[in-house]
Amino acid sequence: MEPLEFWETPLQFNAEAYRDILILGLGGGCDIISAYVAQFLFPFASTARIRYGNTKKKLDSDFELLSPNIGRLPLGPRARGIPITTKIDQMVPRGPDSCPYIVKCRSKTVPLLPHEISQLQPDLIIGVDAGGDALIEGAISGPAGQDKIMVEVLKKADPPFLLLILGPGCDGESYHEQILAAFNAEQERGKFLGALSMGPLIPHFEPLTASLSSSRTPNIILSALKGELSQDVGGNYFIPRGICAYLPPGWLTHAFAFG
Repeated sequence: MEPLEFWETPLQFNAEAYRDILILGLGGGCDIISAYVAQFLFPFASTARIRYGNTKKKLDSDFELLSPNIGRLPLGPRARGIPITTKIDQMVPRGPDSCPYIVKCRSKTVPLLPHEISQLQPDLIIGVDAGGDALIEGAISGPAGQDKIMVEVLKKADPPFLLLILGPGCDGESYHEQILAAFNAEQERGKFLGALSMGPLIPHFEPLTASLSSSRTPNIILSALKGELSQDVGGNYFIPRGICAYLPPGWLTHAFAFG
């Protein structure tokens, strides 16, 4: 398929069939923002319970543990003097069950995570990655990147799993040709489910990104949606991080779903 065909393929997915959805950022950092805003892309039933979280290398010492490797931020003020790795995660609103959750992804915890995540009892898991290194083999995070590891973890959990890539290339890890090759490989395997315009996410991104630098992935996506990124003579957007690639706007303004 050509790039335009990916951007213009409507999502074929019955979101209304699910009543308890867990949306999990795969790569840590700003993926919690991507996981939170992703809920507004889908026509979930008004009665659906939507929980969200992020994946990190550790759990802060003041977390309330839901299982040995899954916790949530404390509800009250955080104690002084303890190392905090979840400053961005604190920015998103609280959701059902006082989420966001944080999942600890280390080599020793990976075999335990499918069961622990299944114990949260969602009937659908959506793994969210801003940039696409969860799927793109040539991404500079390499084959052992946390995003790729978490995709395999979630495939082994009990509920159905959907991978959602927001703005492929916005992480500065992939060139256009690498994105297209990876997406075509998934399409040939029958895994590509379609695309969603991220235009409706602008009012959800804006209050969460004001304190972040312009080179963080949510602000790159937001700038692309507003047409504010620098362009080359061909109209491709400049990505101000990582390999500093130029990418067609269609990659950066859509989310892409894979089964």
